[in-house]
Amino acid sequence: TCSVKVKSATAVANKKYIVGEADYGYGIVIGDVVWAPVNCGYEPANGEYKGYPYGKLYQWGRKYGQGYDSNDASYPSGANLVQGPVAPSWGSSADYAEKFFYGTENWCTNQIDDLWADGNGKTTKDPCPEGWRVPTRDELRSLSANYSSWTKDSSEHNGYYFTGEYTYMEGIAQIFLPAAGYRDDDGWNVLSRGSLGHYWSSTWSNTSAYNHNLYGGRVDMSRFVLAGGCTVRCVQEQTSAAAQ
Repeated sequence: TCSVKVKSATAVANKKYIVGEADYGYGIVIGDVVWAPVNCGYEPANGEYKGYPYGKLYQWGRKYGQGYDSNDASYPSGANLVQGPVAPSWGSSADYAEKFFYGTENWCTNQIDDLWADGNGKTTKDPCPEGWRVPTRDELRSLSANYSSWTKDSSEHNGYYFTGEYTYMEGIAQIFLPAAGYRDDDGWNVLSRGSLGHYWSSTWSNTSAYNHNLYGGRVDMSRFVLAGGCTVRCVQEQTSAAAQ
């Protein structure tokens, strides 16, 4: 005798990823987690407006991310670089949305473990839109169990397609994570765009937090200083795919 567990073949959840008035489509169900279809802070190009095709870069625990183009007002250059550490409340204040707090491993004066909730609900500091949150370390680990070879998506961005517990192949539920680069805690430049990506989890430890790394030929988990700027891919707050 044997038992067979049948999982839904549905790749798309019934909840859309909506930011303000922008509708970016439905989430993607992989295992028991519903993943956003684009990175947090994503905006498409529109004419001369370059948008944020990789999303924005976030310091861990902050509500607002910054851009990566020197022509963009939110790019942390000159007046937008603020010496850290600063009060934790600055990280969720719209007054400092365009500021990058540089020069220290921990951008805030004392670590508060509920800046991002590590799977225990959602805080007001979470950068994801309503109904979505930053993924945990375990959710990112589960996602990276299987993935494609280093490749390009339809926008010619380098990265990987991830399929979680399912062996990668075309036609099954998958999300693409582009190599969006990152920003060191000195804040000046975006590094390694197109060749490396750091994706934050909500799980932290001392002055660092766990992130999901991807680059040509390798995917792993490591820790990065809280003041570094990394990408976020949100997950649905109600993450059980069976509930969709």
